[in-house]
Amino acid sequence: MTSSSSDEREILAEAVTDEASGAGVTTEVLTSTDAEGAVIGYTQITTIKDAAGNSYKTTAVFDAGGLMLQSSYSDSLGYSSSTEYQVVTASDGAVIGYTQTSTSTDSSGYSYGSTVELDASGNVNRSSYADSAGNSSTTEYQFATGSDGASAGYAQTSGTDAAGRTYDSTVIYDASGRVIESSYADSEGNSNFTEYRTVTNDDGTVAGYVQSFTSTDPSGNSSTSTTAYDVNGTVTGSTYVDSSGNRNSTEYQTQTDAAGTVAVYIHTTTNEDASGNTSTATTVYDATGNLLRSSFADSAGNSSTTELQVNTDTDGQSLGYTQITTTQDSSGRTSASSITYGANNSITEVSYTDSSGYSSVTEYQITADADGAVTGSIQTTTARDGSGYSYTSTVTLDASGNMVQSSYTDTMALVSEWMGSYEAFSWPEESTTDASDAAYGFSQPPTEESYAARSLSVYDSEAFSLDTYTAGPVADHNDHHHGAVFFL
Repeated sequence: MTSSSSDEREILAEAVTDEASGAGVTTEVLTSTDAEGAVIGYTQITTIKDAAGNSYKTTAVFDAGGLMLQSSYSDSLGYSSSTEYQVVTASDGAVIGYTQTSTSTDSSGYSYGSTVELDASGNVNRSSYADSAGNSSTTEYQFATGSDGASAGYAQTSGTDAAGRTYDSTVIYDASGRVIESSYADSEGNSNFTEYRTVTNDDGTVAGYVQSFTSTDPSGNSSTSTTAYDVNGTVTGSTYVDSSGNRNSTEYQTQTDAAGTVAVYIHTTTNEDASGNTSTATTVYDATGNLLRSSFADSAGNSSTTELQVNTDTDGQSLGYTQITTTQDSSGRTSASSITYGANNSITEVSYTDSSGYSSVTEYQITADADGAVTGSIQTTTARDGSGYSYTSTVTLDASGNMVQSSYTDTMALVSEWMGSYEAFSWPEESTTDASDAAYGFSQPPTEESYAARSLSVYDSEAFSLDTYTAGPVADHNDHHHGAVFFL
């Protein structure tokens, strides 16, 4: 007897939101029946049209029990896709798996497709992918169950890209589903291998984990890195070595006090390059991650240390902190610098000194009125070099950071003060200019951009020009220009 089927159309919902353009949404269901009238499936179609005239259509096909068998999508912009769901049965009709096949095409004509095969329990056995550009891949999944009911398995992928390059990768899982090993190799000669190991104590309890990664490039250059973790997943150490002879290792230590509370963390890194040059760096942090001190030394003789010192008053209240750094280079030259911060983390003092005799101290002072409102700040710098030359400069700023006054004096006898509209100069006694007449002047001192000598025009109190003098730059040991010396 031949059976036939028929479809009965039913409009479930229809909404037109714009009569002029016809924009809106329509959803309808087609019920499929066999020759005896029994329902064998449903098809749901939804059509959307926007005000711009674009249309979008989705279709879903279900069997009588509501299991989706197929779905599709298409639009007027040129994009389309379809997915088919197939139940795989044995000769006796028992379900042994499922297959899901999808294809998609975009408006440019590029297309791709994928297939996923599952067993009766929904576990993926195999998947594949291919596109119109020439890329393709296939992944096989295999799991085995032991006598204790635990399962372990792997996923192996082989693929080809659009240029014809091929690759293979494998991932192996333990009974808990954790990755314990992975590998990769391609047709160009690149390869890598990753291993995850569990470290146990003598009594069999887990002490930590180790992850190692080895890679090789097409030229044969290789490297291996290893990272160790404690049982909580905290990094305790790492190493690296390559075929060129470079290597380094880092150790992470935690120190606790008598009560078992974390006191400090210590990170120590040692390096060695292919030429045999070595270095060691150590960093110490407090329990909250604040830097306490650090040090560095290498085989060439360079070294440095930085230490954080907390400043307190007689009651133990914090006044801020000072960061002190000392250095020594391979020639034996040394330097020391410090930066002091107040309780509000603003810099209050910066100092520097080195073995050549140069030193400098800069103090930062906040000024306030009787009500405590900030009125500005004063920055005072005193410096000297190894020859005995020294200078002192002071800059006064208002609350907005605008300079309102500056002064400068050095051992070359030049004294100047800038007060917004002119400069008043005090001359050495041997000057040929009458200091009482030379009460006002204007100078254009050298700048970092131009070290050419400038000039000073001196006037008396009645604006009569007395004379013009040339000026040469004053520099410290690093050739930093701080002002001008006027040659009378």
